[in-house]
Amino acid sequence: MGLCSAKTPFGRNIKTYDMERTICDILRSRNQMDIAILTDALKRYAKRKDKNLPQLMRYAESFKVSKILRSYMEVLPMMKSIFKGVILSIQPRIRLLRSFDERSHNYLGYALLIRGLVDGMERELSIGIGKAAQQKHQFGVGDEISGECVPVADERMETAEFYKSSKLNKVSHISNVLTPPVWGGIPPVLEVYRERGHRRLAARTFDTKCTACIWGCRMPVEIIIDNWNPGKRKYRFETFCYGPLSCKIYKAGPTRKVEGRNGMVYIEEDWVDEDATGHRELDE
Repeated sequence: MGLCSAKTPFGRNIKTYDMERTICDILRSRNQMDIAILTDALKRYAKRKDKNLPQLMRYAESFKVSKILRSYMEVLPMMKSIFKGVILSIQPRIRLLRSFDERSHNYLGYALLIRGLVDGMERELSIGIGKAAQQKHQFGVGDEISGECVPVADERMETAEFYKSSKLNKVSHISNVLTPPVWGGIPPVLEVYRERGHRRLAARTFDTKCTACIWGCRMPVEIIIDNWNPGKRKYRFETFCYGPLSCKIYKAGPTRKVEGRNGMVYIEEDWVDEDATGHRELDE
């Protein structure tokens, strides 16, 4: 992985590793070297115009140094990725904490799915922004935006690839990005989602029909298995719908199970969703 060729000062072609693989190798050997060597290497890499951050993150995942790499990236401003593209969807960015039959939500902001360029590479990417940023810019599907961001520190706790966005700017707007019948436009404030409540949504339905809908939400879920042993946790993702109860696309999917201590399992049955959304009319 990362093997390439380079010329020596004497003009000979030799096999070597690219910059991204070299950074990963330094991180893997960080306990056997002076910390100044590691930080100097990262700073030099950050200044390079030909750096490839997406490739660096792929290598880091393969070599199991992604967590330590992200911790350094967050404190090195030049390690931020520069992006520009069109918003394909914008949905609430909510984290769910489960403990057997109990659950709580952390309303973080919004998750943007964008098609465009990140560090010069054309692809789709997802970016998490805060509540204040959305209130300021009022982003919606079809907006062309630009800014800077960093890879998330813990992928188990975020649905987006990037977060801590800065220098956000709305460049223009492109019409007809959405395909009906999903609900698009500018999403409501997070308090509206909290007040509406959600129903479980089949993952397949979300992936095929609801990724562009402002009422769809894919949540990272942290499960506390044993309250007497808080370190024993599991992680997964679940999909939910905050949309109208009359939506013809909606499919609940199977009931969800939550593991507890001593092998116990809680099954979250239909009445939980009915209780969460029962205050709404059919078309709300």
